[in-house]
Amino acid sequence: MFLDPRAQTIHPSWESTARFVVSAFRLDMARVGASAQARPMIDELCRRSHEFADLWQEHDSSSPALSVFREIRHPQLGALSLEHSAFAVDGRTDLLLSVYTPMSVHDAGCIAAAVQSS
Repeated sequence: MFLDPRAQTIHPSWESTARFVVSAFRLDMARVGASAQARPMIDELCRRSHEFADLWQEHDSSSPALSVFREIRHPQLGALSLEHSAFAVDGRTDLLLSVYTPMSVHDAGCIAAAVQSS
């Protein structure tokens, strides 16, 4: 996400999305005890993305909301409003279930039409 130049176009609320992703990543690494294994990737992201490096250095470990509103700009479908919910899987610290739910009938119709045409 931090290395893809399209990411800021896709996520209109880029700053809050980026902050959420880094905070959630930090918490997930701590939750699964994988901080040491993730270090090479974190170092590379810090080298290649000043924005990631700045957010990582903030050491934000506040728990991100379990359900948040997301607006994205899909290249073919246009603007979509989605609710993103994340759930920990009991007994499996290495798994996290993410669910994206359309916020309106219009959003659901756009997604359904795209799925049917693929």
